[in-house]
Amino acid sequence: MGRSPTLTSAERREGGRQARQRSPRRSHAAWRPRDRTDDPLELLRHSNADRIPGLVPVRHGRMLQSPFAFFRGSAIIQARDLAASPVSGITVQACGDCHLMNFGGFATPERHLVFDVNDFDETFPAPWEWDLKRLAASIAVAARHMSWSNAAAEGAVRAAVASYCRRMAEYAGHKALELWYAQIRIEDLLDYFRADKAFVGRLKAAAAKARSRTSENVFPKLTTVTDGRRTIVDNPPFIYHPQQALARTWARERQNYVRQYLASLRTECRAVYAHYRWQDMAVKVVGVGSVGTRCFVDFYLADDTTRCSSRSRRHAARCWNRPRAGAVSRTRASAS
Repeated sequence: MGRSPTLTSAERREGGRQARQRSPRRSHAAWRPRDRTDDPLELLRHSNADRIPGLVPVRHGRMLQSPFAFFRGSAIIQARDLAASPVSGITVQACGDCHLMNFGGFATPERHLVFDVNDFDETFPAPWEWDLKRLAASIAVAARHMSWSNAAAEGAVRAAVASYCRRMAEYAGHKALELWYAQIRIEDLLDYFRADKAFVGRLKAAAAKARSRTSENVFPKLTTVTDGRRTIVDNPPFIYHPQQALARTWARERQNYVRQYLASLRTECRAVYAHYRWQDMAVKVVGVGSVGTRCFVDFYLADDTTRCSSRSRRHAARCWNRPRAGAVSRTRASAS
């Protein structure tokens, strides 16, 4: 959660106690049905606005694979449920889609493997409760999908929420710079779960696989030489080059995203980017809820042996925004 530099630690704690009085824990136990005008099918249709039409069936096909897959692809439905739920009044820059599968391991710019949230397509200033409730709901749905007992599912949800409470209490005592540099490294996870030998083995295997998934290693599989020039391999409908009629328009979109991305980088990072030359661009289908958004994968070369790939995306209507006068709200372009 954000801190105000004008408040002391004691004042922040007192503000938290007052927020608890406005929204006690027991107030979150009751579920209020959403507005009847928010028909689930209409919400899903609205979430398809501005997606690539030919990829909408792919999105629906992925959502049909399981109740958990449907949950992942239908954030807009839970967003409408949460809109009527009690909140304490503390607003944060929420993940917006804080479900179980949006956590994982990834490399920092320094190439350290860390565990964190790895998807911010729906990030939005919102009550902190919304992220926690989506995470808890995702654990419950995933547990049922895996045929866990109700007791085991409830235990998993309670354990996640209890861990959240402990960590937030711990972070509340940190200094600002300690919070800024805080990370959950793969070594921290190995140490925390060291008593569970089977899990540690799976974690080590997953870490080794993650470390191998660099641009250099995937380069031979994802590219080929066409007319003397190395390009991205088509694998429709998941990776493909846009049709000629759309190629110029989408190229302009991609260039706009790259400009915004570069403007957000520190000077030394832009200097690294300057070493690379753009080679090719293709449309890429990602995730479940993101299927159909204009997601482009770019291929760069610095020399014959140094490769790099990047991804940029134009988002569809953000699920946390209510439509106004029939308009579709769009997120700011982003790249990673």
